[in-house]
Amino acid sequence: ERSVREAVVLRSVTPATAGFFRCEASGEGPAFRSVSGGAALSVVILPKKKPEIFGGYVINEQDGTVGTQLHDGSHDNPSRPAAQIRWLIN
Repeated sequence: ERSVREAVVLRSVTPATAGFFRCEASGEGPAFRSVSGGAALSVVILPKKKPEIFGGYVINEQDGTVGTQLHDGSHDNPSRPAAQIRWLIN
């Protein structure tokens, strides 16, 4: 119902909806001219909340490295494409 002459509105899309969509328009006779075009559709899912990163750290006294285990909330807060985590020092 929100589609107009120049645009089609898709509702209830899922990641499976992504793909290449093509549209073709034809004129009336006697020429029956037509034009077509297409474009790729990507489905993006935004996370419902900000990621939370928490956990402890372990210092390896032998080589001085620091390790941590973390939970970024992606299991209960999915997004598409998946979130990327970068660690920065200072």
